[in-house]
Amino acid sequence: MKTLLTLTVSTFIVIGFFTLNGCSSSSTPSSTSTVSMAAETDGTKATIAFQKNAQSPSSGIVADSVEITRVRFLLSAVKLHIEGNDTTKDGEIKSGPFVVEFTPGFSRVFATVTLPAGTYEKIKFEIHKFPSSIDQTYLNDPTFTDFVTNERSTIIIEGRVWSAGSSIPVNFVYKSHITANLEAKFPGLITLDGGSNVTLAMIFSPILTFKPTSVSVLDPRDPDNAKDIDSFLKSAIKALKK
Repeated sequence: MKTLLTLTVSTFIVIGFFTLNGCSSSSTPSSTSTVSMAAETDGTKATIAFQKNAQSPSSGIVADSVEITRVRFLLSAVKLHIEGNDTTKDGEIKSGPFVVEFTPGFSRVFATVTLPAGTYEKIKFEIHKFPSSIDQTYLNDPTFTDFVTNERSTIIIEGRVWSAGSSIPVNFVYKSHITANLEAKFPGLITLDGGSNVTLAMIFSPILTFKPTSVSVLDPRDPDNAKDIDSFLKSAIKALKK
């Protein structure tokens, strides 16, 4: 009898251990979410037809339309900011230097990371130029070549512009040298559930860049428009959950 009792108790303990261990591993929810970051554009053009409320014209030359074909930002970081004021909980998407490219008609995923589940309110990104003592690695990398010239550009916009009253477009390349730590808020708070796969998009708007408020479209070829365009570029990116 004594031997039988010992065997029964031992068997119960072993079975109980595996039962509890199995339940624990299968019922534990994930506390992280997989986030993919994509670069997209909000259309391709800024034209005089987009706004009806006339305001004072720009001091520079105005155009009929501006169409973008490629936009590149030189960034040092992209982060996802959790709801509230605690910046220590920002989720790092990517650190740099790196180039985010916006091309009309394409959604370009530039980073995929695992972040804590939670409620987030905005994307934070840092535009920084290369220092004068540039690393030779970047100088020989075709991704960065256009950003390591003496101009030290941070944003490069390529496209076509139609002069006022003209039906013939002219190619342009606009180079900005701004540096800034910027934010793009989501239309509302977004929640990343544990175990989910989510795509978030940084969306570049040509309208907000070349024609954000006035009836005039700023011609990117005119140096007198550079100050305004650089200012508008700081709020030309929106953030969305796809």
